[in-house]
Amino acid sequence: MDDATLREYKRLRAQGNGAKVSLDIARHYVKPTTLDWKVTFDRHLAIGRGTVDGFDIRAVVDYDDRTYDYDFTDTDTGIRNPQYRWDGPGSEAKFIALESGETVRGLAPYLRKQGMSKHVAWETARLSLQEEARTYFNNEIILVGATVTASTEGVDLGSTSFGFDLSDDHLEQDLDDAVMDAVSEAIYDARENLDKVIAAERTKLSALEALTTAG
Repeated sequence: MDDATLREYKRLRAQGNGAKVSLDIARHYVKPTTLDWKVTFDRHLAIGRGTVDGFDIRAVVDYDDRTYDYDFTDTDTGIRNPQYRWDGPGSEAKFIALESGETVRGLAPYLRKQGMSKHVAWETARLSLQEEARTYFNNEIILVGATVTASTEGVDLGSTSFGFDLSDDHLEQDLDDAVMDAVSEAIYDARENLDKVIAAERTKLSALEALTTAG
């Protein structure tokens, strides 16, 4: 079960629905996305990757407006504070302080005692506490900015950036829907730049070939 389906399943279960009904509904409404999204509480809100029309697509989504109602802590809860600058000095603490007082490091051993393997226990603890952290965002509009890049063979050919509002109900789907127009724009730019890139690469290749015949 992917993260998006699991979150929807938990939300439905919390409303009092049965396990099978919750799972069936979650699988029905959580649709596959074009990009493979990794939603984090790290430097970025989310990163999406995939292949569209033969181009490698990378979408990076960052917070623009950070007016969220939660506390911070330097204690490693396992859930990172998205406002903290992990690449340099930051004014906020590194982690989100959870109202439950739980940490991934503290919850995982308990889950292992319930019969879970080490990996499953740590992953379950992480997802459970991420779900708790997500409740702090419920019913709020998140202002974000996204940069979408189209590349091939590691060469960036086109990109575009834009801002949009985001709810937290079906995050991966909302992200996917929001960036698809930008994906088309990035691919358009990439096609426009192909001739320039090919010409530049040919020049480099000619220079290398000249070295093989020199002397």
